[in-house]
Amino acid sequence: MGGSKSGDKATTTSTASRTASDNAVSIKSYMFGPNDLKVKVGTKVTWTNEDAVVHTVTADTKLDSAPDSPDMAKNATYSFTFTKAGTYAYHCAPHPYMKGTITVTE
Repeated sequence: MGGSKSGDKATTTSTASRTASDNAVSIKSYMFGPNDLKVKVGTKVTWTNEDAVVHTVTADTKLDSAPDSPDMAKNATYSFTFTKAGTYAYHCAPHPYMKGTITVTE
């Protein structure tokens, strides 16, 4: 779950503050938006749960270089820095029909 994994950095906070250089994904109305994001290696992506129910950001394939958040209550954020190129498909564990993809390039 959260924490540092093989040099990847993941953090969860209860506030929605972030810098302008972050790439943001909102979780709203049982959807990830945008649900397909393209970023460069070294980019931090921050997900913010705007729904009143708990959601997660759970990688479809468990890798140290893939996101895997704990349960996120309303207004909680989860950040993950992508350190390896690849395509990372993810979903919400409680609501598996919610899906997204992060494509990381060099």
